[in-house]
Amino acid sequence: MLTDNIFMLLKKVSKDEDQLSASFGFLLKEDPEILNNFLKKLGITLSRHDLKMVDIEALVPYVFNTKRSFIDLQIKIPGKYLIFVESKIVPTKIKTILKQIRPYNDILKNKEAEYEGGTRLVYVARDLVDKQQIEAIQRNLRRSDCEFLFYSWEDLLSLVDNCRRKNRRIIELFNNYIGDTMHNKKIISEQKIKNISDVLVIFTNPAFWAMTLQNDIAVQKKSSPDTRYIAFLRTHLGKGERSGITHIAEVDYTEIRPRKEMFEGLNAGTRKLLTKHIVDERGGDLEDVHKVYILKKGSIRELPRKIDHYGAGVMVKFSAKMSDLLCAKTTKDIKKGRKI
Repeated sequence: MLTDNIFMLLKKVSKDEDQLSASFGFLLKEDPEILNNFLKKLGITLSRHDLKMVDIEALVPYVFNTKRSFIDLQIKIPGKYLIFVESKIVPTKIKTILKQIRPYNDILKNKEAEYEGGTRLVYVARDLVDKQQIEAIQRNLRRSDCEFLFYSWEDLLSLVDNCRRKNRRIIELFNNYIGDTMHNKKIISEQKIKNISDVLVIFTNPAFWAMTLQNDIAVQKKSSPDTRYIAFLRTHLGKGERSGITHIAEVDYTEIRPRKEMFEGLNAGTRKLLTKHIVDERGGDLEDVHKVYILKKGSIRELPRKIDHYGAGVMVKFSAKMSDLLCAKTTKDIKKGRKI
């Protein structure tokens, strides 16, 4: 296989999380400055001699209590520190995270006596995890804030990017390989993601429509895809009026933000409607995070005619091609992408 980027060689051998872990591990091996700065983030300062003794290995198998586990990335300073790095693209709920990492925590606890400096468990994901959630995980695992640490991939990419005195070409290849898929803020016009949606159609009730008009944003779950345009399928339009797609807007960039930030700049009536829908009706948590589509100023446009909606009432959103959207008379005419 021909490639001009060494990191692409990992593409065919493992899932995305493993590719990221192996790629980052390769950088740590190749560049002592990056390794040293990463260890300092974990509260570990090593001498030059100890830094040369660091052993880094990806996908390390362990068997503990008859259960077999694979550590995404293991960093070992013999006799001093043992570090496990668990890599995820999209973090999930606390219960799921704990289920994923508890076996690794048990292994580390079992080996603590072998390392005078102790052990570290590091969780890395694309999106932010709320501080309260991190603290809850630390309490559950009985680990201090220096023993269990969370970083976004954007944190680590920034760390790598600031270490350019050596191996500049390797760092450039790593950044090109990762692209902007692991950054929190994604400017849509600069996206390198080939499967980005043309249009994301989102179901929009009156509260969220008011928010969109006032703040030029749309919000969805943090795992929602990037898209060039948002089409607003508005619900609860009035007695006897069918829901339908009425407006479209161009996306400038996306970010993962705390939900409560969506209330900034809104009038009291809209804030009340949103709180009622999110908290009272849906049982949502305003301290949680979501994906925000920041729309280009002045890009919200009303369609020449409403596209009436039929069927699939429980859907929240779906992707579509712009050509299908512009020709459609009803949503049945739209060739929908994967339902999300």
